Amino acid sequence: MPNKLTQILKATGNALARIPRFFAKCVRYVRNHTWSEIRERLRERSQHLKTEMHRKHRFVVMDSETFREKWSFQLTGINLFVTIGVSVIVLIVLTSLLIAFTSLREFIPGYMRGEIMEQAYENTRKLDSLERVLNQQEMQLNNIKLVIGGGQLPTEDDYRRTKDTNEKVKPGEYTHSEADSILREEVESADQYQVKPSKINKLATKPSQETGTVAATRIEPVSGNTPAVLPFFSPLNGKVGRTFNKKDKHFGTDVSGVDNSVVKSIYSGTVLLASFTPDNGYIVVIQHPSNYISVYKHCGSLLKRAGDAVRAGEPVAFLGDSGVKNSEPHLHFELWFNGKPINPESYVNF
Repeated sequence: MPNKLTQILKATGNALARIPRFFAKCVRYVRNHTWSEIRERLRERSQHLKTEMHRKHRFVVMDSETFREKWSFQLTGINLFVTIGVSVIVLIVLTSLLIAFTSLREFIPGYMRGEIMEQAYENTRKLDSLERVLNQQEMQLNNIKLVIGGGQLPTEDDYRRTKDTNEKVKPGEYTHSEADSILREEVESADQYQVKPSKINKLATKPSQETGTVAATRIEPVSGNTPAVLPFFSPLNGKVGRTFNKKDKHFGTDVSGVDNSVVKSIYSGTVLLASFTPDNGYIVVIQHPSNYISVYKHCGSLLKRAGDAVRAGEPVAFLGDSGVKNSEPHLHFELWFNGKPINPESYVNF
């Protein structure tokens, strides 16, 4: 093995040593001959090359024992050069076509088909959507379990991404001036749809004439519990049609309005359901604090999805006439407390 390596190194050294000798020989030849002699020599070389290229050569295939000719053909030097060149070009073209129109191109580093890239992007998008839907359904199931079990439901603060500092402010430590209170009220009441709280909110916080203190409006108990008075917004300003009737199993109030009018959430909460049913059309169900659930049926189209957090007075759908039980654009609104329906007109001003 060492002898073979030595021979290879010697052969390589000899080949490299011949290169400078060749250039030195060329320089000496140019110095010793004039330009006319050099041109004449080049002309002779080219003429000899042309003669050799056009000289015919015969290739014979013979039997090694009898020396009988089996097959032969004649070929000139120029034909041999053209044949080799055309064969190389055809081989390059065939290789390129084989790589371009077959699956072999996928093995080339950095090359990928457009269909595979689009499929990968689509799969990534579907995976992200499925993950979001799974989280929304999990949140919806947890809220439904809380409603059925009568547990403590999430409040508006639970859905906020940011939380206050751990240090709690003691009651009465900070007070607001009258101007600051007025400014806060104007900012909180401002909205792009100009929605206003229902009149029951004013009644719930109306000062008592006798004591001058704020007294809450008393509401009839439901299932042995008194519902907390919340500043409900009106979901739709329109004409009230069919009213709440528990005996006829009509657990809501029908409010007619202009087609494509905005249907708003009566209070902040979380969307439990935003779907389509054959009977009720597009329907939205929202979970609110204090065990309230609001239901909006026969909507024309939806603006929210299950799991979305909504604010009071925020649009959740558009008015329409979807559903087989609907004849004209109107909203069927239901209000539930502790899993039982209550009369919406006692809590919301339409």
